[in-house]
Amino acid sequence: MRTKAKIIGTKYKPDYVRPRYVVKMETQDGKFLIIDFDYTETSKLKSYTPRSVNYDGEDYGSKLSWYTKAEESMTVQKFLAIIAVKMDKKYLPALSK
Repeated sequence: MRTKAKIIGTKYKPDYVRPRYVVKMETQDGKFLIIDFDYTETSKLKSYTPRSVNYDGEDYGSKLSWYTKAEESMTVQKFLAIIAVKMDKKYLPALSK
């Protein structure tokens, strides 16, 4: 599965116990979406979650569902999982096998 927004820049933050990434994407309307996200593992949730979201210069805190519902037609977890697979292959090849 693919996202409609294109990844134009990535960064891996190795200082954390779990994988943490920053992704810069260009949306279909030419605006930039920057997402800082990591893998969260709690008793109820084991998935990637956004830490901070910046869309076209505006800070949205950790809220990403407004974008994924309207533009990508999927949940936040599914959207971040698609991106994370690509990031894991690039930065953590031993884990992605």
